[in-house]
Amino acid sequence: HGTMPNQSTSSLAAAAATGAAAALLITYMYSHAQTRRRRKHALLDDDNDLILSSEDTTSCNPNNSSKCIYLDHNGTTPIYKPVLREMLPYLTEHFGNPSSGHAYGSAPKAAVSLARRRVMSLLVDSSSSTDIDTQQSAAVDDCIIFTGCGTESDNLAIQLALLSTSSPPKDKRLAIHLALLSAPSPPKDKRKHVVTCNIEHPAVLECLKIMQCRGEIDLSIVAVNDEGIVSADDIANAIIPLRTALVTVMVANNEVGSLQPIKQIAQTCRDSGVLFHTDAAQAVGKVSVTLRDLGHPDMITLV
Repeated sequence: HGTMPNQSTSSLAAAAATGAAAALLITYMYSHAQTRRRRKHALLDDDNDLILSSEDTTSCNPNNSSKCIYLDHNGTTPIYKPVLREMLPYLTEHFGNPSSGHAYGSAPKAAVSLARRRVMSLLVDSSSSTDIDTQQSAAVDDCIIFTGCGTESDNLAIQLALLSTSSPPKDKRLAIHLALLSAPSPPKDKRKHVVTCNIEHPAVLECLKIMQCRGEIDLSIVAVNDEGIVSADDIANAIIPLRTALVTVMVANNEVGSLQPIKQIAQTCRDSGVLFHTDAAQAVGKVSVTLRDLGHPDMITLV
């Protein structure tokens, strides 16, 4: 015959088991933290490495080889080490809100302003322009808008273009309601017209198709040729006088790499009095995206 443990013995055993589990969890968490700390130092100290170990990339290593080469940098790429080093102080030490009026916001505010000037340096012609000075920085702050991603930038450009060409309601009370609620679909002959091409990034093309399905815009999608290039003349022919509010064509395609005749399209839009937006996300850092070379478009998306 065995003896049944009393309640105190069971409680002690449960407590011991709980303590052992907690100790194991703490040990695991400490080991995990140490591993992350070592990886962080390696990230800061090592050069960019395009070969990933099979330990971290089992899904892309079906043959159990020891290395995997990453070839999707147009989709997502590791952050450049010098960029990471420059960002870290603002993720740890200078963490204040740049819009705040107190001391903790001063350094981030200055850093954001500097970042805007650096972005603008990509757009100005270095051969004919000097560095942006302090007096010009205020103007730069007004024309460079930081967003969360390229998709958000494209969507924002489309929305701003359509809003800037809309006539405000005569009734101020209606204006308030339209700001809070979705505006009703306008009659077909009053809808804004947008022109784009058929190989735009989904950030542009899908956004415009949704707006078209909602009856918010009329949309013309111009086809590219066998080389993935859209004709500037076809874009010009798609513009409807007094109705087209926006033309949006990317600089470089993200899949086939075709470069579009952006400078000619920009001139066509300017002659027609139509706003022109170009998505230069896949072009920046590879080909020139200066305003002069792009024909001074009204809006540019950079990533």
